[in-house]
Amino acid sequence: MSSADEQSPVRKFLATMDKLPPCAGLVYHGLRSDPGNGAVTLRGLAASSRSPRVASENFSTPFLLAILTRTGRDLAPLAGNPSEQETVLLPGTVLVDVERFTLASPRLEVCIFEEISMAEAATIPPEWPVSRETLKDFIQSGIDTAFAEGSVNVASPGKFIADLPR
Repeated sequence: MSSADEQSPVRKFLATMDKLPPCAGLVYHGLRSDPGNGAVTLRGLAASSRSPRVASENFSTPFLLAILTRTGRDLAPLAGNPSEQETVLLPGTVLVDVERFTLASPRLEVCIFEEISMAEAATIPPEWPVSRETLKDFIQSGIDTAFAEGSVNVASPGKFIADLPR
């Protein structure tokens, strides 16, 4: 690898992300098309938000991924727009589908994915619901709350609804 490759903006950004501590939690990513079933390995960065409203651009997408991440990096403290509550998912992140359900209002198919880690034993962070039914209820409650809060300004159109980098 040349020194020019080592200094590329993407490599610098990834090196910076590696310095941030992993942030386990529930994040969202909106999609215009069905993500399918099975496992997804991210080949690039994926923006997600702790807010389902931000992630779906005010619930304008037909699909909403609810992702239980173990290694996402919380960018909100560093962001120019902290209200986006951004968590970035890094290349190599493996997501496995867990469950789907459809909401009537907002009209939305919610696809629950969980990040699995190949490097360490899969432990469940203590704040995650332990059963699928509890998890589904927890996610639906968060979406209902965000839906009731009203629209947000979409500061970066397309950022949270881009296709997943597969």
